[in-house]
Amino acid sequence: MREHNYMIEKKVYYFAYGSNMYSNKLSERIGEKNIKEEKVAVLKNYRLVFNKKCRLGACANIVPMEGEEVWGVLYKIPEEKLSILDRYEGYPKHYSRKIVEVETVDGERVKAWTYIANPKYVNNKIKPSGEYLKYVVAGAVEHNLPLWYILYILSWLR
Repeated sequence: MREHNYMIEKKVYYFAYGSNMYSNKLSERIGEKNIKEEKVAVLKNYRLVFNKKCRLGACANIVPMEGEEVWGVLYKIPEEKLSILDRYEGYPKHYSRKIVEVETVDGERVKAWTYIANPKYVNNKIKPSGEYLKYVVAGAVEHNLPLWYILYILSWLR
């Protein structure tokens, strides 16, 4: 009888609320062609804002805010891809990575990694570029986020 050494690939959940909601963008960034599991999810008591200084003006960020909610995409990705994502997000300098609890549209509660801008890189006077927002909106439309939420994202257009 032959012995097989199967590598068990550990997966983690990642909650995307900005341009990484667009699955083509995330796949391109982490080099993962077919992300098998992605679900719409909501992070309660946070608000989506665009105040993180970045190359394209302002990028997405989330801030704690009672009664608000951030809609996004919950991806299940190989754990080793997190370090690639960290580089794109500028972790730990530009963004902190933390675990939040989100709720999927089927009511499942899941703990997932997400990124929150470090205060040093926040500026509430800047606006996101149309170039950046097009990816955020593309991801929101791709995953059928509520129309009111897509309109909220578009309201940030300069």
